[in-house]
Amino acid sequence: MIKGSIKVLTGNIISYPFNIAKVFIIASALDPAIYGVFNLFTVILSYGLWCELGILSGMDKTIPFLRGKLNYEEVANVKNVAFTWFNIAYLALAVTLLVVSFFPFFSHSSEVNVGVRLLSVLVFTSALQNFYLTVLRADKKFGTIGITNAVLAVSSVLLLLLAYKSVFNKLYATLVALIMAYAISLLFCMLRSKLTFKINLSVSRLIRIIHTGFPLVIIGIGFTIFTSIDRWVIAKYLEKSQLGYYAFGVSISNLLFGMMSVFAYVIFPLIREKFGKDNDLLKFKLYIHKVMALMSYIVALTSCLLIASLPFMYKTFFYKYLAGIKSANFIIIGVFFISLATITGNFLVAVNKQRVIILDQAIGIILMLTGNYFVIKFTNNITGVAVVNAFLFSLYSI
Repeated sequence: MIKGSIKVLTGNIISYPFNIAKVFIIASALDPAIYGVFNLFTVILSYGLWCELGILSGMDKTIPFLRGKLNYEEVANVKNVAFTWFNIAYLALAVTLLVVSFFPFFSHSSEVNVGVRLLSVLVFTSALQNFYLTVLRADKKFGTIGITNAVLAVSSVLLLLLAYKSVFNKLYATLVALIMAYAISLLFCMLRSKLTFKINLSVSRLIRIIHTGFPLVIIGIGFTIFTSIDRWVIAKYLEKSQLGYYAFGVSISNLLFGMMSVFAYVIFPLIREKFGKDNDLLKFKLYIHKVMALMSYIVALTSCLLIASLPFMYKTFFYKYLAGIKSANFIIIGVFFISLATITGNFLVAVNKQRVIILDQAIGIILMLTGNYFVIKFTNNITGVAVVNAFLFSLYSI
């Protein structure tokens, strides 16, 4: 487990500076209004991660259990069933996005319509890569996961730079480059892992897989909605440029969240392994408290450094987004709290307390939607939205 975590961590460390570069390259190439549209596309992409209704999570839990019982034949069956229905689900989603983009009522902007058609391809390629990485994690092939992540990050940066020189429309260039980057990393993953699957339409196995993974899907959907309502409200009631200013702050804060995710990817497998040995809930709570204390210091220090660097960053490199610098400060504060909430969330899932998370998310979504709506109606600015988010994220993390 420790060696596996180190391999994934190494790949993520290599990927991280390229992921930072990707965010900055895209923000520099796009105007604020178009950047706002692109960010909404990424939100749609994150929603699409859950259309498989728990097939990935269920497979990820089921395979180690079956392998522990030395039932390798059923392991193969589960993989094949998951692969078949996963592809059906995402092909259906991609086709739906493609068809809807041609409807007259969908959008009056031809640029948005074409963007959604490209997004349909990106949804499928990114989802398929995610499927392969999940199988590799279940098979404990962590080295390939780390290298695949690195290939994706590096190829994304190189292809974005190439696309911006070759394609006139920057939004199209961004989406095409990301599609190609996912396709390259997916092909690499397929060739290196040598994974093969067969078509298996077993409905009974599918139901068992979804039954295992569906509770985690509810949590994932709730978290995604909770953390993206702000941008939908801004897109509805304010100008596209305002959405772009706000979305750039979100992108910067996501780099902080991503760094904490790298840390958690290493720590939590060790905690789960320790818990699995003695099954002592009290000890598990003590481990969680220690990790939370450590991560609180790390996230707080990193957040302060990031906020302190914002004036120089905006004025020197991203002056066209300067109108969003105040909101970015509060967005980063919000991410500080929400990153800590993921720790307690992992703990609650581990001890089968998913209902607590789902209830908190439901309350949070209602408060977030109401708070953002009234703030925009009374203040008509994105800073108020960021303040509401930071406040509600802090409540959610308690």
